[in-house]
Amino acid sequence: MDFNTLEAVVKKVANSSVHQVTVSEGEQSITVVNSSQSQVNSAAQPAMTQQSSQNNPVASAESTSKHIASTYVGYVQLGQDAAAAPLVKPGDTVEVGQTVAYVDVLSKLMPVLSEVSGLVDKILVTNGDKVDYAKPLIELR
Repeated sequence: MDFNTLEAVVKKVANSSVHQVTVSEGEQSITVVNSSQSQVNSAAQPAMTQQSSQNNPVASAESTSKHIASTYVGYVQLGQDAAAAPLVKPGDTVEVGQTVAYVDVLSKLMPVLSEVSGLVDKILVTNGDKVDYAKPLIELR
C-alpha cells in the first residue's frame, strides 16, 4: 500500500464525521478509526443509553450506573501488559481523564481514558476480548 494514499485517508477521516474506514489492496488492509472527541461522545452516548434503558428489575441501580466505553476497535488489555495487574478493579475510584485500560490496535496499545468519574462496580470484559468502538468496558456507579 502506498504511504501517501494512507496518509490522505487518515487526514480525510480525521476531518470528517466518518467513524471508521477500511482500505484494502490485495491481501493487505488497514482500518482507520476516527476517535476525535466528538466521535467518542456521540458513539459512547448511545451505548450508555442502551444499557440504562434495558428492562431490569433493579431499575434504580441501573439508572445511576455509568459506563466507560472503548474508543477503539481491537483487543482489550486491562493492564499495561498481559502479566500486569489491571489498572482498575471493582471498588476503585475513577476520575475523568484516567487511563482505565488499553486497546491493542494493530499491535499498538491505545489508552482508554475515562470520560466520567465514579466508583468501579463491574469490569465487563477480560484481557484479550475483542472490542468494538463504543463497547462498554467498565460499569461505574
